[in-house]
Amino acid sequence: MGPPISDGIVHLAVTNGIVFVIELFSVLLLFAIGAGVMARGVRKILALPFAARFTGAAEAFERQRKRGSRIGVVLLGGLLFVGNVTLTLLDMDSREIAQAGLLRLQSVDPVAAIVGIAKVVALIVVGVVINVVGQRLLNLADRRVCVIDQIEKYHSRISDVIHRVRQLLRYTITIGVLLLATTVFTPPASVRTYGWILASGIVALPVGLLLARIAHVVVDALYDFSDLLATVLTPFQYIKHMEHLAPLTKRCIEYFIYVGISSWFLRQVNPDLWLTNLADIAAQLIAIFFISRVVVEVLTFLINSFFLPDADEAGDRGDRSRQTLAPLIVSLLRYTVYFAAIVMTMGRIGIDPTPLLAGAGILGVTVGLGAQKLVSDLASGFFIFFEGMFFVGDYIECADVEGYVEEVGVRITKVRDRGGVLHAIPNGEIRVVSSHSREYVNAIVSVTVGYEVDVRQVTEIIEAVGQDVHQDRDDILVATKVYGVEDFEEADVIFHTVTRVKPACDYEVRLVLRQQIKQAFDDANIDYEPRQVIHITHGSNREHQPPVIPSVDS
Repeated sequence: MGPPISDGIVHLAVTNGIVFVIELFSVLLLFAIGAGVMARGVRKILALPFAARFTGAAEAFERQRKRGSRIGVVLLGGLLFVGNVTLTLLDMDSREIAQAGLLRLQSVDPVAAIVGIAKVVALIVVGVVINVVGQRLLNLADRRVCVIDQIEKYHSRISDVIHRVRQLLRYTITIGVLLLATTVFTPPASVRTYGWILASGIVALPVGLLLARIAHVVVDALYDFSDLLATVLTPFQYIKHMEHLAPLTKRCIEYFIYVGISSWFLRQVNPDLWLTNLADIAAQLIAIFFISRVVVEVLTFLINSFFLPDADEAGDRGDRSRQTLAPLIVSLLRYTVYFAAIVMTMGRIGIDPTPLLAGAGILGVTVGLGAQKLVSDLASGFFIFFEGMFFVGDYIECADVEGYVEEVGVRITKVRDRGGVLHAIPNGEIRVVSSHSREYVNAIVSVTVGYEVDVRQVTEIIEAVGQDVHQDRDDILVATKVYGVEDFEEADVIFHTVTRVKPACDYEVRLVLRQQIKQAFDDANIDYEPRQVIHITHGSNREHQPPVIPSVDS
């Protein structure tokens, strides 16, 4: 068990408690008198002719007066309670402090005290009037905004912002009146300083939350109305293309506001405090990160707009070359911007980047020796582009992968096969490339029929089908040509057909030709189904009996 509580501490606690009750009663009495005087003064002001247009102002003032009185009593009562408890813990008697305050009041000129009290009452009246007028104007603005159809989706968010502004206005006016009231009685400089710091801390948090909420609404509105704003200012036409940056933009602005307000508050406390410098550095780092990200997106958009053609003009080789070059330039610029951002970040946190830049050469050699595979991929990427081996949009076969080239990067090439699977192939592994996208490609179809079928009839049917397909499709350069019998199977004959088509169209043309040939064979009653030959062995020697092959001319 702890040490016993002495009688002296109990007596001091009781004495300070009695003083607290007397002080609380005095506060209630002063608030009642001040509220009555203030209410009478405001009613007279609102009765003047110029205030007639503020309908309902008297009722609003009465509600605010009662609410303000309750809040003031609670705040001052809480401060008195905390003060008396603190004095008790410090073994100090509240009566001595109260007597010292009363003695100081006795030395005050009564006329000056009355004038000071009148000034305080006038400040309270002015504050209440400003609050009432401000609340009325904000309510009017809220109603006006809610009838604008163009921003209907933002009505609830704007109403929430205006509600927060009303609360902030009320807090700011209350704290401002308290601060000005303390200056009337010329308190010590330390009281004014700490009072200003306390007021700054109380107001800073709601101000930060309000600014962050406004920033969210403004960012969303900029992206939604970018097309309309582009007709007024040309730069707004680029905002729509960076809509995916909206979440990042809102987060960066929000963090920047919080850090900036923290820095401002810390400067009020002590400008030389190390936390103040840390907050400044944090704000600068947020700005560097966000600006570098935006610069990369802007450069990407400008490069793609310049190099990449429209969808209906992206067919020739020159356009595919630009499609291949654009990602390479974007990658190089992205690395450059991020490297510059890292160097700037190091400078802001007090690290001199010069030694690191000087040692980059040695580090590069060391890394190059240990990452020869990476260097090979990078070098191969440049050779692939400059030698024109393939471009974005080409249909190629390389590294056991067949498909369309979607991206040629500095280190890897991305190829999507016909199954929709995207393959990322390191450039250093691309040794042999088979391109289906240069000038033309042949769609080769092998047709299997039985031995009893007339060769000339099959040839005529296939070529007739090829002519029909040629007339229906623009991607066929030369009609289907039957080069005769390609091979003999045990029970079938294989015909070899070739159709010259545009680059990367052979797969689709083969599908169409097979479908049309099957339909033509069905119409001509030609047997094209593959047959199975069964070899039967006799006796123990198990000799294979050769199949009977009918004559082609039969």
